[in-house]
Amino acid sequence: MGTISKVTKIGSNPDLYIPADMAWLFPKYLFATIDVQTHRGVIIERVLEHGSWEQVKWLFATYGEAAIADCGGKHGFHLLY
Repeated sequence: MGTISKVTKIGSNPDLYIPADMAWLFPKYLFATIDVQTHRGVIIERVLEHGSWEQVKWLFATYGEAAIADCGGKHGFHLLY
């Protein structure tokens, strides 16, 4: 597996990124405008629901177990519907 393509946002922390191979998880969104912090609930839900094992590992490395559990507790897992 090669290097991960990164999508970063102007003004965001350059260490926080969404791997480019996750774009297919957000068909209703302009992928380049998704921000790792601002859209965390949508990102967490979509990756847990449809992501690959590598994408789920990225999710936990990026947000941590507590934040992911908190998101599920606050929003449920039907945030997009």
